[in-house]
This record gives sequence, structure tokens and C-alpha cells, in this order.
Amino acid sequence: MDISAHPGGFLGLPDELLLAICERLDTTSLFFLVQVNHRLYKLCLPISFKKFGLTNPEKHIKLALGEAKEGDDDDDEIDAISILNIAFHIKKANRISCKFSVPGNDFDRLLRCVRRFETLIRRFSSVKTVVLIFGNQSCCCCETADFKDEMVEEWSLTMGGLMTTILEKSAEAINLKGGRYLSHLFVFRSSRSGKLLKGGGRRRGSPRLFEALKAILTGKKKGKLVETPKEPLSVLKGDGWEFKRPNNHHISLALSELLPPAQSDSKLRTLTIQSMMFLMPPLLQWTISAMQYCNIEKLTLSGLSINHKCWPAIFQLIASATPGLAEITLSKLRQIMPNDLLYFLSRMTMLTSLKIDRDVDCWDSYDLGPFPDLPKLITLHAPATWVFKLLTAQQRGLERLEALCISYRLRNDGLTHWFQPTSVTPSIPGLLRAQRRPLTLSVEVVLGNSPGWKMFEDLNVASGTPPMRKDGQSDNSSSDSDYRLISSMTLVVNQDFSREDMRLWTVLPKWLAMFPALRDISFVGRNPTIDHINVVEEMAEVVKAAQLQQLVSVDVNGKEVAVSPPQRDRVVDV
Repeated sequence: MDISAHPGGFLGLPDELLLAICERLDTTSLFFLVQVNHRLYKLCLPISFKKFGLTNPEKHIKLALGEAKEGDDDDDEIDAISILNIAFHIKKANRISCKFSVPGNDFDRLLRCVRRFETLIRRFSSVKTVVLIFGNQSCCCCETADFKDEMVEEWSLTMGGLMTTILEKSAEAINLKGGRYLSHLFVFRSSRSGKLLKGGGRRRGSPRLFEALKAILTGKKKGKLVETPKEPLSVLKGDGWEFKRPNNHHISLALSELLPPAQSDSKLRTLTIQSMMFLMPPLLQWTISAMQYCNIEKLTLSGLSINHKCWPAIFQLIASATPGLAEITLSKLRQIMPNDLLYFLSRMTMLTSLKIDRDVDCWDSYDLGPFPDLPKLITLHAPATWVFKLLTAQQRGLERLEALCISYRLRNDGLTHWFQPTSVTPSIPGLLRAQRRPLTLSVEVVLGNSPGWKMFEDLNVASGTPPMRKDGQSDNSSSDSDYRLISSMTLVVNQDFSREDMRLWTVLPKWLAMFPALRDISFVGRNPTIDHINVVEEMAEVVKAAQLQQLVSVDVNGKEVAVSPPQRDRVVDV
């Protein structure tokens, strides 16, 4: 085909015809056509982006690697990375997410995909947020009969290089999801006597000690003050525990460490770990090094199921690496012992924000305690049982606490204490009244499978006899004052509603009207019962009927609901 620019050639066609032709080409043809000249680059590159789902690559790049057909070679495959590598005008990305979906135990293919992604990251001047998703749940070590240490070292160096490159590109947030690659190579051993290794998990005989001594002496001669480099924490041995290969292979050469350039210039502030392989050797070394050398402010642990014997070691390493951590979020964690969690939190003395979701094991254990003081805590989000025990144990502590979010089940979790407070039964409302804490209070209510009838029963409780004071008189003011403490509410749909349940939208307006100080309401989640209705419209009618005078905002799964000014002369009959 003649592609010359004369009237009879391909390049002689107007832009409209060129676009119509290019839109019908396959990705491989487009890839080569983009590189012909500047005109085709500008015309064809947006079409190539569209074919790979890259609507705005300067803001968000979403990739999937390892899904090529059988027989294809990663180096010859034309995919989104191939297009991005020739998009020279894109010099930085606000957010980039990559899913590695390598089928089976093709470990070599996985390594090639990781290296290709690292090459792409190196091309950018900066990347603010990086999300890595590992789709295969195979560890690739238990199923492989002849698995050698050379493979462990290659994996560690490849992943360590990728993670270090991400930090060198000024990443501020990293989210690590899924995957179990090589997470079963090490056996965890613990000893209550602590005879395995003492010394807080520090490495012995590290050459960095001699480098630090040399730097100090050199600094004194020049009249300069030189900061002593941090000694890296050892993730293989600690006080009473160790990770060890069962066949005694040379594991010291197979750890993914953080390289010096990333240690000094990192801007990482938020780290989210939803992958167990980053909390197990060999990648555990990178995780702890990143925490130790980067100024991480917010840590999230979510979706992790680890043997309960390992959690104390992991908590010990995190507390030693990031003693100044300000925010912690714990969600969907399994096999945690209550004392291990509380001891870990007691070591985080600089903590200002703590969130513990209901799906964290041990939050409702009977043997919780002693509770830490958390002297700098400002924001707390936790289940009602946990909050009650904390307030009971720290009646004079938590001096800086300003915002409290309590997570309730709709029934059998103490929520009725807000409707019928009493001086006899200990409760969160009673503790807050007694301690007189000036808090911004919000509640999260998990609806369960029959919210309609449960809310109807709450209405009956609230309309009952007012509680009695110690002098035998009816206390008509305590209930009203408790209601007015709550300014925000989140309703969580966590399961399907029963067919015998009362219609939720019928009773919800009267139930919400019992909280007259509500300013913000959120409705989160979905189920088959409500999927066939317009929840946004239903919530608009609910808040209109509830007549909440101070209501400012309502949203359904992040979508804002229009709130009309309440009619002050209309009263909801409770």
C-alpha cells in the first residue's frame, strides 16, 4: 500500500478518513502505524488507548499482564504497555494499577511480566499511587518438585527492583493485593522462652555498623554532624521467633531489601497490604525496610489470614519499624489473638487514628485486656463491644479523643441503650455521659437479615416508659440528650433481607426520626431484595418523611441524594 503524502497515497487522505480506517485496524497494526510520523502518532495513539481501556492515561493507567494466549511470547506481544512505551508525551501518572494474572505455575512468565512493568515505571518521572494485584493464589513452590534457591533469589531481586523503582518515582501510596507466590518457603518457629534470638530483631555483624562508624569519624574531621544510618531490622529472627527454610538452604541471599536510593528520597506515606506474601519472607524484608526508612503515616492491613503464631512476630516488626505511625486500619484479619493485638496497639504511642472493622478476629473476645491508653488518639472507629471495654478501662485516658464512630449490629449489640438509657445497666451512652467527653459521634449500623422488624421493635422500646433516676423519678431528659450526641450514621447492607421482614422503607423514616441531630446519612451495600428498586429515590422519600431539621447530606453507595429543606411544621409520629 502506498503511504506517501501525494494525493493518491494513504497520507494524502483527510484526517476523517484516516481515523475511520485506523479504528478498524487491529492493535498490532495500530502499534506500528503510530510510529510512522507525527501526524499518525497524534491520530492513532488515542485510538490505541481506547482499544486497551486507557481513557485518561495521565490520570489513571489500568493494566492486566500475563493473560496472553498459549504460545505467545511476552516480548513480542502488543499490549497496553507496548503502547505506553511509545507515548512519549506521558511523563507521569497520577495512579497506575496492574494485575498479574499468570495462569498455573508459570513462574518464568510471572517474572517477565514484573520486569516489563518495572521498565514502564522507570520511564515515568513520577507516579503518585500504585496498585499491584496478584490474581493467582498458587504459591508456585509447593507444587514444584525441583524448586531451587536460585529461583527464590531471582524472585526476590525482581520484586525488590520493582518495589524500589516505585519508591524512586516519588510514589506516595502503594496498595498490594492478593497472591501467595513463594509464601510457603519458610517455616515459622516460636519459643515462649525467647531463646532463639534476643536483641529486638536486629541483625548481627551487619557491615552497615562499620559504615556508620566511618561516617561519624569522617564527619568529625570535617566539622560536620553526620546522622548515623539506621541498622536494618532482621525479619528472619526476633525475640523468641524465627523464619527458617526446612531444608536449611542459603536464605540470607534471597531477601527483597530496599535499595539505598529509595531509602533516602522516598515520599511514601500510605501503605495498604492486602497480600500475605508481603508479610512473609522473602518479600517481608522489603515491607519492613519500607516501613523503617520511609516516613509512612498510614498503614492498612486487610484481607489477611495468617497463622496465629505468626502475628506476634509481624506486629513486633511493624512496631519496631514504624514507632511513629499515625493511622492504622485493620479489616478482614483472621487468627489474631486478642492479647497480641492489644500489645501491638500499646506500642503505637503516636497513633492518632485507629479503625478496627467488625471482620477482625478477636475484637469481641471475653479475655480482652488490658487496654492501652492511646494518649494521642484523636479518631476511633471500632465495634461497640470493643469501644465499651475501652471506655470502661480508660475512664480517665484518651484525653485527645475527638471523633468516635461505633459499629453496631441492629440488635443484640447495645444499640437499644440509646433508645432507653438506664443508670443500672452499663452502656456506652452512660459512660459517655459520666466521662463528659466532647466528641463528634457517629454510628455504623449493620442491618442484618430483618432490619424492618428490628427497627419496629426499637420504636416500641423508645416509646416505652422513661428510665428511672436514682431518686426514683422518671428521667425524661437523658434519652433525648443521648440521641443528640449522634451526628452521622451509616446503614450497612451485609446480607439479603428475609421474605417475612417488614418493608424497610416503611419503618425507616420513623426510626431515623429518633436521631434528630443527624447531619449526614450514608446507605452502603446491596442485596437481591433492593437490587430491583431505585434506592436513591427511596432514600430521598425516607429523609423527606423523617423531617430531620439538621440534615445536610445523604448518599447511597457514594451517589449523592438530593435533600430538600424540611418542613418545620410537619412532625413524624414516633
